[in-house]
Amino acid sequence: MNCFHFFAVLVVVFLMSSSHPAHAQAGTNDLPRDDSGKALSKDFPGALPKDFLQDLLRQQGSPELKRILDNPDSFRYQLIYTRIDRDRRNRPHFHNYYYRVGEDYRFLYRYLSEYPSEERHPHYDTAEYFDSYTKFFLFKAGRTPIPSTIRVFNKPGWSYGFLTDIAYIVDFKNRVEFMLSGVIYVNRDGILNDNKYEYEETGYPFFKEVGNIIYRYELARKRRYPPDLKRFMLSYRPGAF
Repeated sequence: MNCFHFFAVLVVVFLMSSSHPAHAQAGTNDLPRDDSGKALSKDFPGALPKDFLQDLLRQQGSPELKRILDNPDSFRYQLIYTRIDRDRRNRPHFHNYYYRVGEDYRFLYRYLSEYPSEERHPHYDTAEYFDSYTKFFLFKAGRTPIPSTIRVFNKPGWSYGFLTDIAYIVDFKNRVEFMLSGVIYVNRDGILNDNKYEYEETGYPFFKEVGNIIYRYELARKRRYPPDLKRFMLSYRPGAF
C-alpha cells in the first residue's frame, strides 16, 4: 500500500507542476524567495542545468537502461525528477527536471484519466472493468456513471485491506478543479491475505461520500479567477497524440 500511495503522490505533484508552465524548467527565475520576494539563493545550491536528468541517467545508467533511453519511440517513457530544498524556516521548495516531457503532457494526462471503454490496446471487458473501476472518489461505489463533463486524473491502490486514491478532479462544465487524497483500512477480521476485506460495503462508499461532500463544496465555492481547463480536455481516440 505504501508504494501505491508514494507513487500516487508523485503523479499528482507532476500534474500540479505541469499546470504552472512558468515553473516548468529549473533556472535562476525559480529560485525560492522569502515573503518580501528576495531570492534565498544562499540557502540553496545553484540551479542545475536543464539537461541534468538526461545527463545523469546516461552517465550512470546500465546498458539495459541506456537501451531503453535510446529507443524512446518503442518505450514512450517520460521522466520527471523533483529536487526538494528547504529554507531556513523548513519550508520545502521544488525544482523540476524533465526528460522527454517538455510542454506536452498529453501522454501522462491521457493514461491517468482514460476509461476502460476508451482503451483499444488492450481491450477491456467493461462488464468487469467498468469506467469507474479505478475512480474511487465520487464514482466507484455502485458503479456510478461518470458525467462526460468530468474527468478524474488519478492513481489508486488496493492491497491487504488498504484502499488509497489520490486524484485531480476536473469539472469542465462548472469550471471546478480540486485535488483529493485518502486512505482507509477495511479488514474487520484482522487477517491478512485471506481475501476477506470490506472494500465494497465500507471502503468504496467511504470514498464516494467524501468525494461528493468535497465536490458539492467546490461547486458552491466562489472563485475570484475561474480556472482555464483547456489543457485537460483531451481526445481519447486511438492515435490521438
